[in-house]
Amino acid sequence: MTNTYEQAAFQIKPSAEEARSIRKRYSFIALMMLLHIAIYNIVQRGMLFAAGLANGAEGGFTEIMKAGSQFAGEHDAVFTPVRIAVILLSEMLPVLIGCKYLKIDLKGLFGISEFSAKDLGTSVVFGLGTQAAASMITTVIVVVYTIIAGEPMEQPMSTSMSSTFGTVIYWLYACILGPICEEIFMRGFLLSALKKYGDMFAAVFSGILFGLFHENLYQASYAIPMGIFLAVVAIKTKSIVPTIFMHIVCNTTNMVMVQWMMSKLGTNDTSKIMKIVMSGDTGYMAPLAVNLLWRACFIGVFIAMTVVMFGSRGKWRIGRATPAGKERTWKLMLTSFWLPVLLLMVGIVIYDLF
Repeated sequence: MTNTYEQAAFQIKPSAEEARSIRKRYSFIALMMLLHIAIYNIVQRGMLFAAGLANGAEGGFTEIMKAGSQFAGEHDAVFTPVRIAVILLSEMLPVLIGCKYLKIDLKGLFGISEFSAKDLGTSVVFGLGTQAAASMITTVIVVVYTIIAGEPMEQPMSTSMSSTFGTVIYWLYACILGPICEEIFMRGFLLSALKKYGDMFAAVFSGILFGLFHENLYQASYAIPMGIFLAVVAIKTKSIVPTIFMHIVCNTTNMVMVQWMMSKLGTNDTSKIMKIVMSGDTGYMAPLAVNLLWRACFIGVFIAMTVVMFGSRGKWRIGRATPAGKERTWKLMLTSFWLPVLLLMVGIVIYDLF
């Protein structure tokens, strides 16, 4: 079947047999996401729970997990590479199984013939603009949460560990390994598996999955628009090379900016940044002002490039699905195994708030 589902070649509504086949495909893709969730959460939490017990922690599950996290932080030279290995396994194992089962040519997604150096540079600049625009959404969510909860939202980001080795490994993962593996998983496997029935559907749905994939509201709020844009770039260039490069640049610049702010603010805990800002101490305003200026400049770029690149004749504009394509996307996806998996992913994000 073609990606566009021309009405002349296919009936608009799928037959019962075809609908079952499509749901089966969606359910398998959802199963691969569930495999990632299981490895990522169960193995990592199991490690922390075991560390807490080994460290003599007593009490309930929460107390043991806190003791395990504290122990892991004190021995991050060992725990950091092990936890990163678990994360990479949780992403690469579903890719290997999924690509083999669905016969996806993963090597073909690393092609470089469908885009130019100009396209690569444009996507990186546009990516930084998308990240800056998305960060404004995150800021609003953090402020609203702070007002309602009475305390700043905990931000799951740290740029330093207790050991030099742990810090180096973490930066290597956050800036290089993480972006590469996430792109292979999200834009290599998931996007390729979903776009059979429509590019727009695949871009939007994979973007939503990319946000929920981070398992916390703070990252999800900017990962969703970033995920949609990354999917568009992958679709239009027929490669994940530009998205990998863009992901690396965005992560690295963000890490450097956060590290600079935290060093100036005198804290390694990003959840304390909001408290410091709200204190009104002007001595800490320089890094924050530079960060805001950086974001504002790229937001301007984002607005201008959106009009040009996604306008009626824009190079990266994705056409709407045909009626036949619509009948094979959202409705069948939501009546497959994806529904409980999506509810689980949303539940994890909500649970992280408490």
